[in-house]
Amino acid sequence: MKIQELLSDEFHWTQGALARDLYGDACDVYDDDAICWCLVGAIYYCYSSKDAGIITQRLEERGINDPQSWNDCTTWEHVRELVTTLDI
Repeated sequence: MKIQELLSDEFHWTQGALARDLYGDACDVYDDDAICWCLVGAIYYCYSSKDAGIITQRLEERGINDPQSWNDCTTWEHVRELVTTLDI
């Protein structure tokens, strides 16, 4: 699964935590109750650690050196545009 599929709409995206459950509580990225993820949580969920490292490098090439902070300071539209452009 690609991040653009996991974060198919704004409902499945979050800020301030790697993942959240239906009640908005932070949870583990792999928790069965997780329903939304930030960009970093989605990277962990969708890709192996090796592939996550490659994706992190691609983000750095775009000037995103701290994807967690970037996610928390941007909009859903920017995240969606990024994952679509990078085809991740």
